[in-house]
Amino acid sequence: MTENRFNHYNLVLKGTIRPGTVRRAAITATAELLELSAEQAELLFTGNSNLVKQDISHKQAYQLQQQLIAAGAEASLQRISVAETKTEFTLVPEGEELTPFEELAKKLDAEKAAEEQVECASCQLRQSAAAFCVQCGQPLHPAEQDSHSLIRRPVLWIAIILAVVALVSWILLN
Repeated sequence: MTENRFNHYNLVLKGTIRPGTVRRAAITATAELLELSAEQAELLFTGNSNLVKQDISHKQAYQLQQQLIAAGAEASLQRISVAETKTEFTLVPEGEELTPFEELAKKLDAEKAAEEQVECASCQLRQSAAAFCVQCGQPLHPAEQDSHSLIRRPVLWIAIILAVVALVSWILLN
């Protein structure tokens, strides 16, 4: 899993030694932690801030900071500011970004061929399964539609209601 870029830090030595710490011991311990020579470590304690580790995870930065503080050095963390990048969208399936175009086209054609094909009863067009024909608009599964056809016809319902009202009226008037 890729680590979140916004959780990266720089570790900065402030160039000073913590109060109550022996200078030589702090320099030696810092040199050991940062894998430097004693002369290189000495240059880190001139009073100027120095970037000693950059672009490391928060966990690594925090652990090293605590070790340097325990060694007697003043250290701080700086969160890395990352400019937000514009998100790009693609129609290429995830995981197929590096697949050559020709190979990807063959895969997509094979998937499309494997889709269920149906024939429209009205215009005889063969097409992918859908509710309605793309050419004539007729339902592609009339058997399923017929069982619900009475419910979908408002004129039939109005006629039935009028017939019932007329029957009830005729019975009540006679």
